[in-house]
Amino acid sequence: MGNADNTPMVDVTGVSGAAPIWNAFMREVLTGQPELEFPQRTDLLRLEVCAVSGLLATPECPRRRVEWFIPGTEPTEYDNFYQTFTIDRRTGQLADDSTPEVDRLDRVYLVLPQEARDWGIRNGITPPPTAAEIVQTDADDGLRLLEPDPYTIFQISPQLPVEAQRLRLTVGAPPGTESVTYAMNGETLGTVNAEPWALWWPLEQGDWELVAQATLADGTVETSDPIPFSVTVYVPPESHTEGTSP
Repeated sequence: MGNADNTPMVDVTGVSGAAPIWNAFMREVLTGQPELEFPQRTDLLRLEVCAVSGLLATPECPRRRVEWFIPGTEPTEYDNFYQTFTIDRRTGQLADDSTPEVDRLDRVYLVLPQEARDWGIRNGITPPPTAAEIVQTDADDGLRLLEPDPYTIFQISPQLPVEAQRLRLTVGAPPGTESVTYAMNGETLGTVNAEPWALWWPLEQGDWELVAQATLADGTVETSDPIPFSVTVYVPPESHTEGTSP
């Protein structure tokens, strides 16, 4: 689906655009053909998994579904996205030794991987209370840059003030991270001391290589793999004109 002149589609999705075309085509080519049954294989495994993580369902997981797996591809670990913490109902914060038993409440939270936590907050998913000892759902990934995407080319728009055009830098940080420092082409940009470890960088024309360093609670420092990207001046899309045959 798309416009031949490269203009954007307007109010068209796969459901409203591509799917009706596919449906009409299949109905046409299968007209008069016998209806075929899909035989169910007997060598597949049928398991209940947590809909969010795809791991084996636990009592904490509110959304589950049954999936079929080829033997050897089925999940073997139980879901850890949904985690239970005891909070103080008076404050909404993590309960401590001073919280009376009557005010202690077990609540299940959805702990998303770091790549999805900003999205979760924007969509009303309440993160676990501060100081909660969460099980990291991506604990083995180490420090890695999440934004921007590598090898992306950004253009400085002529329609906005240059100082208003900024790029958001974020990382996925390992457990125990206390601060994250960003460096661009070897020059330090700044340090952030709390999640989501985000820093805004004003766009500047050139070829750039971004690196992040995380300082952990035990004093060790982890360095991310570099991400290259470019910033250029605005280039209008190529205009397409219809030619005429001689």
